[in-house]
Amino acid sequence: MPRSSPHTRTQPRAAYGGSPRQNQYSRFNRLGYVSSLWKSSPAFRATLAVTSAGGIVFYVTHLETVPGSGRRRFNWVSPEWEKKLAEDGLRQVLAENKGKILPEWAPETRMVARVLERLIPNSGIHDREQWEIRVVKAEEPNAFVMPGNKVFVNTGILGICQNEDGLAAVLGHEIAHNLAHHVAENLSRVSILVLTGYALALALGTSQDLPTLVLDLAFNKPGSRAQEREADYLGLLMMAKSCYDPQEAVRLWERMQKHGGPGSRVPQFLSTHPSDRDRIGKMVEWLPEAIKVREEGECGFATGYADAFREAVTAFR
Repeated sequence: MPRSSPHTRTQPRAAYGGSPRQNQYSRFNRLGYVSSLWKSSPAFRATLAVTSAGGIVFYVTHLETVPGSGRRRFNWVSPEWEKKLAEDGLRQVLAENKGKILPEWAPETRMVARVLERLIPNSGIHDREQWEIRVVKAEEPNAFVMPGNKVFVNTGILGICQNEDGLAAVLGHEIAHNLAHHVAENLSRVSILVLTGYALALALGTSQDLPTLVLDLAFNKPGSRAQEREADYLGLLMMAKSCYDPQEAVRLWERMQKHGGPGSRVPQFLSTHPSDRDRIGKMVEWLPEAIKVREEGECGFATGYADAFREAVTAFR
């Protein structure tokens, strides 16, 4: 075959037909296409206006106040649906920890039950469903409460708690997530962000990766950190009302920081959790309120003597 000259050589064909230049142009001109539709099509403008108005109405009518903290948030997932969705998660957790769950008579399980017995009446949760406690023999320092009052505590976190006050700080935080229906809020927020990411990708003619990343850093992760701070605050007041020492919550997070908790490994803006330093700082800021709650409660008289006795014993060491 005769060799083609540089002037007659054909350009490589791009996938799905057309040249690379043409594909590049059409990809980045999607926004211009949407703009031209807006200018030339009354039906497109009307559809977009009705859809936007409907979205705004849906958003505003599903704003609510979180009990205990007063924070305003968007949530369209009902407690019943939240609980039903958690049932699948429960089956998965039970399957993953098969053979690792300690019996009810184990000292660790009994300790968790004792702490919960004091926390639950002061939690603000009036769900009549029975609380289920499962202590898992696992080194990972973790604990969580699933919707439907399902409590899981790993034995690995008990050593960091050191005492029942420390355990009350952990369980108070996890119960607070349930009280504030953070699972439902997460589902609500993610659904809006997914739709927004899809709309941006469609308008800009790009993949969803970049809009999803931007929305995650701008809205999803800050929203998650706000929930963690809220659970810290509500849990601190909960343990104080239950006659536990709220100062132990600060000491707990100092121990968590040394151990390497969820907020100590990555920069805060990339994390779903506040940094340990931020967390401890907020705890210290809230301590006077928590101590006041504890002193004004029914436990004020007894804990006053207990604190004085503890200080006296410490002085003689």
